[in-house]
Amino acid sequence: MQPESQPESQPESTNQPPESPPDDSVIAVNFAGAAPILVPRSLLPNWHGFYRPATDMDEFPDLELPDGNWVMDTTFDFTQPRTDYDRACALGGIPAAQSIAIGPGFGIVLATEMHPILWWASERMLVNGARLPDRHRLPQVAWTDEGTFRITESEWVLMNGCDHGANPDKTEHVTLQLPLGELLIQRGDYGWEDSDPALVLFRLRSVNAT
Repeated sequence: MQPESQPESQPESTNQPPESPPDDSVIAVNFAGAAPILVPRSLLPNWHGFYRPATDMDEFPDLELPDGNWVMDTTFDFTQPRTDYDRACALGGIPAAQSIAIGPGFGIVLATEMHPILWWASERMLVNGARLPDRHRLPQVAWTDEGTFRITESEWVLMNGCDHGANPDKTEHVTLQLPLGELLIQRGDYGWEDSDPALVLFRLRSVNAT
């Protein structure tokens, strides 16, 4: 009897599936130069923007919400703030990421230029400019630490600081998912040649995620 033949062993394939390209999808907003603010979703009703509660003297409110009527206050007094937006602007922009009290918690005010803001989710980066930087040139950016913040809620909203957070019709905004724990925000300038876009970058880095 002949021994049963065994199938010849085939060498294991070394072919690996190609890596998926980085997701460079972005969401863009334009606040026309107004101060942007990051607000935890649960605290949105506590941010009133440049609105104040309407009084009996205000015949025509600018905003009607379930909790009452509101009127715009455009005095923009940053030395004696009258509105939440005044408080945000009174911070002065240095450092470029600062905490501001909102109800029982806080938001984060960013100092940006008058350009669109792009949320580059794959890099966890806010790009203040018209287009994304070249990912391969990011190591050339000189980063400065602007602030460290304790994140206890993962869903945040980037919004125009003038808007009322409870307004369902507020202008452009972006929902961000942030890691819980210590979050470091760094700022960097991008653009060294005439062909480069001039951009301001904000990098959101997890220090000790929990």
